[in-house]
Amino acid sequence: MLLRLEKMYQGMIYAFQGIYVVMQNPALRQEYHLRVFLQLSLLSFLLVGIARIMVGLPFQLIRILLWAIAPSLLDASEPFLETAHDTLHNAIAGLPFLLLLLMRYLYPKPLDQLFMSSLQFIDDYQMHPVSFAKRLAQQPIRSTWWRNLKDYLARSWVRWRIGLILTLLSMIPLVGSFVFPVAGALSTFKSLGRTQAIIVGICFLCLPSWLTKSLVRAALEMRMLMRELLEPYFVRMSMTHKEKRRWFHGRRDTLFGFSLIAWALVQWVPFFNFLAYGIVQAAASYMLVIVTDLPPPHNASSLTRKNK
Repeated sequence: MLLRLEKMYQGMIYAFQGIYVVMQNPALRQEYHLRVFLQLSLLSFLLVGIARIMVGLPFQLIRILLWAIAPSLLDASEPFLETAHDTLHNAIAGLPFLLLLLMRYLYPKPLDQLFMSSLQFIDDYQMHPVSFAKRLAQQPIRSTWWRNLKDYLARSWVRWRIGLILTLLSMIPLVGSFVFPVAGALSTFKSLGRTQAIIVGICFLCLPSWLTKSLVRAALEMRMLMRELLEPYFVRMSMTHKEKRRWFHGRRDTLFGFSLIAWALVQWVPFFNFLAYGIVQAAASYMLVIVTDLPPPHNASSLTRKNK
């Protein structure tokens, strides 16, 4: 237990250290990256605004229509409208975050260049005898843009569907209050293990339902964010789904600590989420150098795949 907490703490430290190191990279201040960050931050601002309009506008129109027909009908329908509004809001609360990550696949080149540029800067900054960035750049990229986009949409659809089902199940009398605590325990079990899952499940039973829902959504988003931040590495290493799961499992405590800081920055920087995302994308390269082995030379990696 103490070892797990120590590794989680290390992951958080890696996040802060990575941000500090990559912010010294002069490439981040180049006109190209600044222009891309500005454009995508504006797009992020529009996505947040559109998501809020999608929730609020239909209910406002319904209220105006009911008021025009009969004000008493509006008063009688208000509790139902409030419940429906909250349910829909919870169902699409993670939509801006999913759309933010989607931009990696709609516009992949800037973030990929940022990751590799940061990796090269870290090699120079720490004076590595063998360049991690050059070894990784030698790996052939076998997957296609369309396949990556399709896989992301499939993953996002599954997560959004699970969130909607959990929201609906939580509205069932008696058993509804146990839905999100159980979901939180299962999510924690996948991320940290059985003991932590039991502790989290018990704690969630004692918390208000709105807080439990927020924490469960945060846990799912943290796992998803960490997966997307390391996509430039996974693509170049041509990992299968099972290999990725094994890679994550061996480093889950450290990755959890890093993703906690990364998620907080992405979520708590209003209207400039993509700027924060770009920074933690660069910082992920710092953590990657620490927690994983140096990629093999291109010829050696090709021979390994043939032997498999």
